[in-house]
Amino acid sequence: MTTLLGRYIARTVIAGSVLVLAVLLSLNTLFAVTREFGSTGQGDYGVAEALLYVLLTMPADIYELFPAAVAIGGVVGLGALAANSELLIMRAAGVSNGRIVGMVMQGGIVLMAVIVFVGEVVAPPSQQYAERMRSSAIAGQSDARGPGGLWLRDENRFVNVGEILPGYVLRNVTVYEFDGRQLQRSLHAKRAHYQRREDQWRLLDVRSTRLNGDRIATQREAEAIWPRLVPPDLFEVLTVSPETLPGWRLFSYVDYLSDNDLESARFALAFWKKIATPLSTLVMLLLALPMVFGSIRATGAGQRVFIGSVIGVGYLLLAELFSHIGIVYGLAAPVAVMAPAILFTITGLLLLRRMH
Repeated sequence: MTTLLGRYIARTVIAGSVLVLAVLLSLNTLFAVTREFGSTGQGDYGVAEALLYVLLTMPADIYELFPAAVAIGGVVGLGALAANSELLIMRAAGVSNGRIVGMVMQGGIVLMAVIVFVGEVVAPPSQQYAERMRSSAIAGQSDARGPGGLWLRDENRFVNVGEILPGYVLRNVTVYEFDGRQLQRSLHAKRAHYQRREDQWRLLDVRSTRLNGDRIATQREAEAIWPRLVPPDLFEVLTVSPETLPGWRLFSYVDYLSDNDLESARFALAFWKKIATPLSTLVMLLLALPMVFGSIRATGAGQRVFIGSVIGVGYLLLAELFSHIGIVYGLAAPVAVMAPAILFTITGLLLLRRMH
């Protein structure tokens, strides 16, 4: 059961992190608005579209900024407790360092739950719509997408795409062929993959129905090759990056790419980042604790902000470095993504041990 003291410490950690996140998000939003205003005037992309884009991408920005915000907020919040001798009084009253660490981690678990919700539920659809809206407006194209998916027309064909995935992959594709106003043929494929080298579409699990007068012929095929389906250059407008997909979608997509011997490194990295980012919340707080128990309690707020910034930015830079190393040298995605978190965790535990 959480004690009153535990709730107080957890609340301090959460409040500090939220306050720092608000500051970082405000600065990031200011830069984003300035950047997007530079793109106004291209196609149908105006001031209103730029502001809407910045607003819709805020959840994704929160997700990206969260580890740094927790690092700074944790050091600032806990440092304030140390500066006011509150932590010293707690320890004098018999509260062990281990219990204080546990109380801080309770706040970290709450923060972790919040960022998982943002990263899995809020940010993906918001970011996807923002990117699609921006690309369509700049290109001067309308996005013919509704509840029934995307609709395209190619001469006498109407193509309905249920879902567009990165890497030139379509799901739930239905094609209707007409002769004048008369439907001649319909075809449904569970997946379609564009083969760039051969400049053709590979359709999987295909069911086609042909209407010939009063007769209806149905045929099933495991695979079919089509020279034309969806113009490949439309993918730049219609697809979203792997980083905007939720973790569960990335997991299934990586599995699909692996089963079909397709390149999956970028998507595997994005999936493991979805795991590493929430866990980094606890890692940042773990690193903040030795600073609080050490000499930081005698420092000012400005110095605490600096120390927290070094921890948070250092972690983000190291994580980015390991991601690039993983892609260049072919490291396994779990190793490339989780290595910084493991290194920082070991460092935090060693520093805490020294404090004891």
